[in-house]
Amino acid sequence: MLFKIDQLLLMEIEGRDYPVRVREVDREGLMITPPVEKGNWVRVKIGENAKLSLLNDEATYFFQAEVLDLNYHDEEPTILLSSPQNLAKKAVTRSGFRLKEEIKVRCFPQKGEVLGTSKDISSRGILLLGFRKGEIREKERFKLEILLPGKEPISALGQVKRLIDQGENRISAAIEFLIIPQKDRERLTHCLFELDRLQRRAKSCRK
Repeated sequence: MLFKIDQLLLMEIEGRDYPVRVREVDREGLMITPPVEKGNWVRVKIGENAKLSLLNDEATYFFQAEVLDLNYHDEEPTILLSSPQNLAKKAVTRSGFRLKEEIKVRCFPQKGEVLGTSKDISSRGILLLGFRKGEIREKERFKLEILLPGKEPISALGQVKRLIDQGENRISAAIEFLIIPQKDRERLTHCLFELDRLQRRAKSCRK
């Protein structure tokens, strides 16, 4: 089953993505939490055809759903959506989305702090550039801080799964996230949604 209770989705409103959660799933549609910005509900209209996205480790799913009903007055406000329409799937590469922009990552291996640069990143792990040979070892575990532009760093415990020789005494490292707080994992997922959407829009503008 693709949709599950408490699953994180992104709802696009006027070009911006807002995180929402699935409250109920049945044959008629989805019940979700309303989008929120700075503590206030972001209003949607009954009859509106909303665009939503779901990201998991295998793929990103894009779909549309009609807003059937709104309830902002209960203790747990909800939005009732129709069954997903025009469901499209985009496969995620093994190492994640390839980001054109560089994301700096602060690493804390045994031999001292290293500032790396991400090449591929997903909710499961990251490929980092910028290490000298001998700075890290395969299977080594250490703390990471992903330095998202303009946002609080995302912390994780990672393990080196593979080292790749880059020449000139340089190596890259494929790192799996072993421990990442749920809140930070969701922030990373949200960031990946935003970056992927921006990349898709940039490609469509070039066509």
